[in-house]
Amino acid sequence: MRSLVSHIAVGLLTAVVMLFFFNIIQKREPKSVDASVAELSALHIPLHQTAVLAPAATATSTHSYTPRIFDFSSIHGLTKSQLEQHEKLYQGYVKKRNEIAKALEAVNKDEVASSYAPLRSLKVAETFSLNGALLHELYFDNLGGNSAEIGPKTKTLLIKNFGSIEAFKKDLLAVASCARGWVMTGFCILDGSVANYLLDAHNETVPVLMIPLLMVDTYEHAYMIDFGINRAAYLKVIWDNINWQSVEDRIDKWASKF
Repeated sequence: MRSLVSHIAVGLLTAVVMLFFFNIIQKREPKSVDASVAELSALHIPLHQTAVLAPAATATSTHSYTPRIFDFSSIHGLTKSQLEQHEKLYQGYVKKRNEIAKALEAVNKDEVASSYAPLRSLKVAETFSLNGALLHELYFDNLGGNSAEIGPKTKTLLIKNFGSIEAFKKDLLAVASCARGWVMTGFCILDGSVANYLLDAHNETVPVLMIPLLMVDTYEHAYMIDFGINRAAYLKVIWDNINWQSVEDRIDKWASKF
C-alpha cells in the first residue's frame, strides 16, 4: 500500500513540474532574429550553420566594367567578320569579369581547400577573365592606325635588346609560332630589359614586374575565320598592322617612369 502511495506521489510531482515549465515557456516572449543570432555567436556556433535564423544578405556588386569600343577601319588583311567575332569574345570576358566580381562578394570563405572550393574556382576564373579582357584591349589597341613608322623610343629599346629591328621581328614571330595563347613584348621594370614572352593562356606563364609594350593574340580564334590553321599568314598580317604609335605611347606612359 505504501509503495502504491509513493508511486502516485511521484507521478503527481512530475506532473506539477512539467506544468510549471510549460507555463514558463508559454509566457516567454519570442526572441528577435538578432537576439537569437547573438546567443548563437556567444556559443561560438558558425552562422552559416544557422541560416534559418539569419536572413540572407543581398549582395550588391561595386564592380561594373563596360566593354570598350574599337575602331577596326584602319586594319588591313583581317576581315570585318573576323574582327567582329573576336570582339564579341572579348566582350564575353568583360561580362564574366563582372559576374565573377559579384560572386566573390557572396562566396563562403570558410569553405576552403586547394583541391576544390567555390572560392578557389572563382579566383582561378577571376584572373582568366580579367587578363582575357585586358590582354584583348592591349591587342586591339596596338593594331591598325596610321603609324607604320617605329617611334624613336621604341626603336632604341628594341635595338638595344635585340640588336636590330629585323632581329626583334624574327624573335617575335618565332615565339608567336610557338605560343598557345599570347606573345607579350614586355619591358622589365627591374632592369629595363625588353623580351618577347610566351603565354599559353590568359593566366598562365604571365611574367611579373613586366609592362606590356606589344601584344599578339595567337589563339586560333584570332585568325581561324580568315586563315584557317595558317598561323604564319596571320602573323605576317599582324606585323604589317602594328600600331607603333600605341607602343611608343606605352613607353611614354608606363616604361619611361623606370
